[in-house]
Amino acid sequence: RRPAASAAHPPPPPAEAAMVRVLTYNVHSCVGEDAVYDVPRVASVLRRSACHVACLQEVEVNTKRRKQRTWSGNHADNQLEMVGKA
Repeated sequence: RRPAASAAHPPPPPAEAAMVRVLTYNVHSCVGEDAVYDVPRVASVLRRSACHVACLQEVEVNTKRRKQRTWSGNHADNQLEMVGKA
């Protein structure tokens, strides 16, 4: 028989409890520290992290070829869709 739970001794988590791995990642418009625009590299980082949920910042979706930010590559693509498919 288990002892009663209290504030000092909370009950153990149920056996079926699972951990959720969350990743937050500023992709800097998919331009690395080497100044190379590389969407597959970002996708590779996400795969290797084995995260369940990814929160990405500075992802670009350009319908026309353009440079969104000063460090961004000149591109006309949907980075979110490309990362999702990679």
